[in-house]
Amino acid sequence: MQLDLEIQDGRPDRPGVLLVHGLGMNRHFWGEPGRCPALGGLASLDFFLAGPPPEDAPGRVSTGTARPCRGLADHLLAAGLGVASWSQRSPVGPASEALAELAAVVATLEARWPGRPLYLVGHSRGGLLAGAHLLAHDEARIAGLVTIGTPHAGSRLAPFAGRLRLGGRLLARLLPAERRGPAAAALARLAAFLDSPAIGELDPGGAFIRATSQPLPARLRTLSLGGTDPALVRLYLRPTSKAPWKSLAFPELFFKAIPASRRAAEVTPGLGDGLVSAASSVLQGSRHFDLACNHVGLAFDPRAQGAILDLLLSS
Repeated sequence: MQLDLEIQDGRPDRPGVLLVHGLGMNRHFWGEPGRCPALGGLASLDFFLAGPPPEDAPGRVSTGTARPCRGLADHLLAAGLGVASWSQRSPVGPASEALAELAAVVATLEARWPGRPLYLVGHSRGGLLAGAHLLAHDEARIAGLVTIGTPHAGSRLAPFAGRLRLGGRLLARLLPAERRGPAAAALARLAAFLDSPAIGELDPGGAFIRATSQPLPARLRTLSLGGTDPALVRLYLRPTSKAPWKSLAFPELFFKAIPASRRAAEVTPGLGDGLVSAASSVLQGSRHFDLACNHVGLAFDPRAQGAILDLLLSS
């Protein structure tokens, strides 16, 4: 099996880490966000990491200003850890396909790093894939698991894919003119992403979530991280170029018409990261932290990265 796999060996006396990306993304998620698609290619990942525009920025509509973000891979390499990441062949395909690749990746690393402990770190669906692999293959060489924004109990947004698709179309119409052409093609990819079988597998009552919710081997060292800011994207508007910016948060804006008692926790401030609820992100039996981050930003938050390093370096 040919794999799109990048390996950096680090120090032989430090553990190795396999980074498993989430749905619709690729291995660049961990270090080069500008080269990683998000939401089926609606934009690159750095679009979802933007901060507020400066007050003296021109125009009346803005999607924010790019912020320098250091990926988790950079932190791990600086600490001397071995780091491996791979791009799944079908990042919106069924979990079974990704799991076959994951098994081949783990076998490659066991041959490359003999005798070194190996940790799996997964973002979003990547954490489910890593957990599913550990349930199927209780390999002594794998020392632990870290999950970041992973829907261990599923996501209640899976049945709302149509509403999110409508939100994507509206967002594209509000984009600056120079970005609307590329947005049309990206929205076609977004529609395919939201209709993919992988989205359906995240339904809380689905077979995949039930299968991955089983307890992991007690010997594993584990950590899970969840987010509580549901604003995946903020659009900044103002009536004149001299007025202060005001922001609209997506996707939570599209759920405000739903009574608070019935609104999904995934898109409720303080309860979710925009795609996964904080409660669902808790890995059973694991040490857990919630941070005021959205689903993407959680993996780039220095506090999250620090907690992951603490676990890996204390082994």
